Amino acid sequence: MRRSAWSGANLALRFALEVAAVVALVDWGRRATDSEGAGLLLGGGAGVAFVVVWALLVAPRSTRSPLDQRTRMLVGSALLLAVAAVAALGGRPLLGAVFAALVLANSAALWATQPEGSPLAGRGD
Repeated sequence: MRRSAWSGANLALRFALEVAAVVALVDWGRRATDSEGAGLLLGGGAGVAFVVVWALLVAPRSTRSPLDQRTRMLVGSALLLAVAAVAALGGRPLLGAVFAALVLANSAALWATQPEGSPLAGRGD
């Protein structure tokens, strides 16, 4: 696979992991309490908080983030790993482990395959 195709596949996987993180947080919230309504509020709130933090700090095209692109990738990986831990500790250990492994593999591949001048190569500051 060519480098650009590999990079594109890794970026697509990263997006899928972001979406899966929101779903995992909603699932965690539903399982964290006996009340269906409270669980949906807790999980939904956690999912919304994740999306807001991601949009403000991690999103590659965010104009408000004080972080350079490489730092954004590292912070994004840390957030995704935190979700994996929440899933594992919240009663889904296999899901958490698989999710963490995918995040680590994806982060390493993104770091290794991004050409100079790409969003992950930094702003040059």
